[in-house]
Amino acid sequence: MNTILHTEVLLSEKEAVLNSYRLYDADWKDKYGLVLLVKRKQKIFILWDGSSSEIPVNMSYPTVRWVDKERILLIDTRNDADRQNAFILKKDGSIYSSFNVGDGIADAVIGAEGIWISYFDEGIFKEEGPSTEGLVLFDFEGNSVFSYHSDLPEAPFISDCYGLVKGKGAAIWLFPYTEFPLVQVDAGNFTSYEVPEGLHSSTAISVRGNIAYFVKGAGSEEVLYRWEIGNTQIQSIGKGQGQLRGLGPQESGQFLSVCHSKNEVLLYTIPDEQNYQ
Repeated sequence: MNTILHTEVLLSEKEAVLNSYRLYDADWKDKYGLVLLVKRKQKIFILWDGSSSEIPVNMSYPTVRWVDKERILLIDTRNDADRQNAFILKKDGSIYSSFNVGDGIADAVIGAEGIWISYFDEGIFKEEGPSTEGLVLFDFEGNSVFSYHSDLPEAPFISDCYGLVKGKGAAIWLFPYTEFPLVQVDAGNFTSYEVPEGLHSSTAISVRGNIAYFVKGAGSEEVLYRWEIGNTQIQSIGKGQGQLRGLGPQESGQFLSVCHSKNEVLLYTIPDEQNYQ
């Protein structure tokens, strides 16, 4: 099967909005567009819906995600102290809620059911805290409503979560180290699929129907692969640039890329007739 990879530039350095900023992080929703974190003179600003404002809290390693049209989530991915490091902000700059989501955050994915937070090894192997669960679902007030290791003791252990992406409905997909299975968690249950060795160590995933897409580093570029779940064959479908992460089936594209070196945000779309079967 010949699969074509389409690349769309959502934001480039040529645009006036970035003339005096350096790109830090970004999120994309088809319904809402781009939200950006940018840095200028050691200060971090949020750019969304045509406005710019300095973030109202001190953060060392911030990331940004859309919550809905009127709210965004800011998370500081490192949290050595017992402090609040997740903040849901309204468009007027006020804080809707703030809470502690632990240390060593690998990724954050938001659905109607709440905020999924995955963790890497430095958080997972702490003595205590939410990060020891590997994957936690928080509600929008910061309450933990699902904890992977505790609630699914038979599921594959997460030593480091290499990939996380929304599935259909309230489902979530993850790609944990060390055995690298593809795991779906839905309604308190899990399904685990053995993944071909050639895809192990991939750093981003996206799942549409029975087709899973993976991103794996190869020198200075990222290679994108297509895999039909349950099959033994994988297909290379092109190369990407920057730091890619997967998008859920609610979006038209499969991967968003933040290219810090070029001050660009890219959307990668893989038209595939099997995507929605």
